[in-house]
Amino acid sequence: MDRLSNEDERAAAHARLFCPAQVRAVLRWLERLGVPRCHSTDVAGQVWLNAWESWPRFDPKRGRPERWLNAITVHVASH
Repeated sequence: MDRLSNEDERAAAHARLFCPAQVRAVLRWLERLGVPRCHSTDVAGQVWLNAWESWPRFDPKRGRPERWLNAITVHVASH
């Protein structure tokens, strides 16, 4: 079985990340990180903006896309 090309892996990761289930996951992560509920949608918006802006640098060979998104979430929540 052939491995997916880097572009195919990126396309698959994009489909997994930018979907409603991951939106809910980011909100759960923010809650666990102690972000007040009244600020969670604003902080989540910043997470998604950062993810979108940094997407060209995402490398699927370095790890799962959900871990990458979680790292962005932790970074945004801590700042």
